[in-house]
Amino acid sequence: MTHDLDEKLLQRIIDMIRKCARLLDPGEEVLPERPLREVGVDSFGLVDLLVMLEDELDIVLPDDLLTPEMFESAATIAVAVTSVLTAG
Repeated sequence: MTHDLDEKLLQRIIDMIRKCARLLDPGEEVLPERPLREVGVDSFGLVDLLVMLEDELDIVLPDDLLTPEMFESAATIAVAVTSVLTAG
């Protein structure tokens, strides 16, 4: 799935995830498909991540996209963000 994603966007999302992840060691790699729960993104971290995504990417993620599946990994977030960016 990740081969079709914009690599710069994906890296920005991974950088945001790093700021919200509570279990990552400095320098530990976050793979695009790695579940956010494995890196320690809890419910508070998801809220922080959502705010960062909307602020830093200057978008509004519609409520119908805000599902547990969207917040599964950096790759699933990138797919959702890409759909918003290309729709507007």
